[in-house]
Amino acid sequence: MYLWVLWPTAPPQERLTEGLGAQGLFYLHDPLNMGGAGYSDRLKSLVLEPELTAEALKLSFIRKTKARRFRYALIVTLIAYMVVGVGFFAVGRCAF
Repeated sequence: MYLWVLWPTAPPQERLTEGLGAQGLFYLHDPLNMGGAGYSDRLKSLVLEPELTAEALKLSFIRKTKARRFRYALIVTLIAYMVVGVGFFAVGRCAF
């Protein structure tokens, strides 16, 4: 269950950065297709404020998704411990 927390999230929805005019500062869809010079030129042509705002929104989306997954994993762990505890006491009483 905890591996599900570490599993990468799906790409954030495009509607998060819809009106910002952001082109994607850090996330490259195909990093092998774009060389270092192309990426450098792309960074020079970007406007900083919309890009940083878009990245903050994307990171917020990822953080919210990971927090939800972690909460579910903790709940499942608690339930598993309760089942083991109840099973331990039930088997212990049956043995006598």
